[in-house]
Amino acid sequence: MHRRLFLLAPLGVAACASAEPRYFRLSIPEGRPLPGPSLQIELRQARLARYLDRPEIFRGAGATRLVLADNARWAEPLEEMVTRLLAAALTQRLPGSVVREERSALGGRLDLLASLDVARFEVAEDGTALLQGRFALRRPGEEEALADRAIEARGTGAGGGTAEAVTAQGALLGQLADQMAAAIRALPAARRR
Repeated sequence: MHRRLFLLAPLGVAACASAEPRYFRLSIPEGRPLPGPSLQIELRQARLARYLDRPEIFRGAGATRLVLADNARWAEPLEEMVTRLLAAALTQRLPGSVVREERSALGGRLDLLASLDVARFEVAEDGTALLQGRFALRRPGEEEALADRAIEARGTGAGGGTAEAVTAQGALLGQLADQMAAAIRALPAARRR
């Protein structure tokens, strides 16, 4: 009897072992290019609410609860991924301009600093996607913002799975990039260097 239990024990341990995590990355859809002057812009490292500062992917479950998505993780730290992808999306939307990340090794003159704080960035179990936060635009060396805007982007996921939720979050970042690009192009020419 003890021998049978000993032989079955490894099978029980194997059945309880967790499955390999699934890794996801965001993708921002292309937006409409906005013509205007060529600018050198530095995008500061995005600051995300602390609950987003983890490798696991969460789904919203009501106003106060979050649940872990099934064994799903971000492929890289979310703050870094959001910053990198947003810089690329702004470069696409502002033709002729260069948008580089704060940590970039590229040097040169700067015309504008852009910063972003994200308070909420999630998809609820019903597929409703939400991004809330604030962005600011400043000249280098100046404290006063040329623009300081609250942002709210909403969308829906096409299904209930994690892949659809991540796609919906990428679309929210696309809306954010559109809003930031429009704010940059709306700056009065006299206030640009």
